[in-house]
Amino acid sequence: MDEFDPVQWTDIDRAFDRTFYDCPEAFETHRDEFNVGWWSGMKRVYDSWKTEYKRDGDPDQGAAFLLSYFAERDEVATTPGGESVGLLDRRPDENTLQTWFWGEKRTMWAIAIRTGTHFELVKYWLRENQIPLQWRNFGEESKARLRQFGYTA
Repeated sequence: MDEFDPVQWTDIDRAFDRTFYDCPEAFETHRDEFNVGWWSGMKRVYDSWKTEYKRDGDPDQGAAFLLSYFAERDEVATTPGGESVGLLDRRPDENTLQTWFWGEKRTMWAIAIRTGTHFELVKYWLRENQIPLQWRNFGEESKARLRQFGYTA
């Protein structure tokens, strides 16, 4: 298979028992924690994620970006900071994301650096727009699992 072969989200969902480290579920379960304010709410939601959902190998920083993005997206809380730009403002539109990822063959890391975010958040943005991942985005263990569940390029 070519490193740029597309891997559809339906294939990813079929092969893996969880995506995005259960952050969407953790956010939905604990979204009311933001009632005390962004900083306190983010700390409480993040701590709940760590104790209730985190597994070995889950990226702590990626989870923090995802949880913060969900809070902004759902208008539960906004990222504080006065002059700082929130995560919603950093999110490229679908065409730009498609161009960077597929047209320019940029990695999720490169897009994260370009937007000042985290690669897990970039991956979530790709998911929101149903933009397929690339075969190169998976390690050998994950590739084997995709093949086991019927993925063929």
